Amino acid sequence: MHFSTLALFSLASGALAAPAAHGKRDDGIPVYFCTDINFNPYCDTLTAPVGICIDLPDRLNNKVGSLAPPENVTCTFYKELECKAGTDAFYASGPGYWDLKKVSVGGLNDEGGPKTKNFNKKVSSFEC
Repeated sequence: MHFSTLALFSLASGALAAPAAHGKRDDGIPVYFCTDINFNPYCDTLTAPVGICIDLPDRLNNKVGSLAPPENVTCTFYKELECKAGTDAFYASGPGYWDLKKVSVGGLNDEGGPKTKNFNKKVSSFEC
């Protein structure tokens, strides 16, 4: 089941990330969101104009368990609406995060492994 989900996501994300015919994304950056980990439904794609903060709609606000911006694009995801600076946030680029319970936040934990933070069901806005 996971393989077919992964295969489907790979095909879908390739189509979503394809630039316009003239090589430019005039309509913004497509970011894929799912309400469960491992890109399980409910899923939706939101398009963000470059450099513009997007508040998640009610159907996704504080409900996201996995997300994926396109390859070679970095987006910042915030716990607060309006992409408020100084609030908890993290960066992601394609292939994204399969499980927002374990988002790498830089540095090492007490056991010497990568330091992570739980952002599961805690994303409210983003900017690419």
